[in-house]
Amino acid sequence: MSKGESIIAVSGLIYRYPNSPFELSLSDFKVKRGERVALTGPSGCGKTTLLRLITGLLAAESGEICLGGRTVGELDEAEKRSLRITRVGSIPQELDLLDYLSVEENMLLPYFINNALALTQSVRKECERLADALGLANKSSRFPHQLSQGERQRVAIARALITQPEILIADEPTGNLDGVTARQVLDLVGELIRARETTFLMVTHDLTLLDFFDRRFDLGKEVASS
Repeated sequence: MSKGESIIAVSGLIYRYPNSPFELSLSDFKVKRGERVALTGPSGCGKTTLLRLITGLLAAESGEICLGGRTVGELDEAEKRSLRITRVGSIPQELDLLDYLSVEENMLLPYFINNALALTQSVRKECERLADALGLANKSSRFPHQLSQGERQRVAIARALITQPEILIADEPTGNLDGVTARQVLDLVGELIRARETTFLMVTHDLTLLDFFDRRFDLGKEVASS
């Protein structure tokens, strides 16, 4: 897939939660390879839902979603998991660090839970490189409860990047950080993904961070106009 092609493409999307009045309707949304896109909009407009639909964690009622050249709706559950684990890095709102694993083990978690990935010596070196870049080199043996919120955030970022994904998807990853720390974390992410031209799609409510991105997609306005 060459630069300029859409690595994420959504068309004619409709999704309704069961037993809920909520409906997400989106006619067209594309993200090019290597692009940085901020996904914004008011709470409840469907930003997190859209991320879950793009990655195949939810199934659309109608429409088409393509991720990395694959049509998500045509994949079985095993193929969706493989696509997520090998080509997509994810930073969820809740971080989802495992308290009984060390920092290093949390970073390497994708390699423990999926046979599609092989934990090689080069992967361990990449883990060391990420830990050093993110200021975690002297904390690899600590556990999540021994870290600050900012440090926990950095572990989640390292875990998302350890597989060297083509696509990084983040759901409000700086929401619990102060403004200065949020910017520092985002700048670090930018440095880490720049060389590989990683596509970056991030949900944010912090409009002071928008200059980091190539463009903004306001889902609230798109839904309102559809």
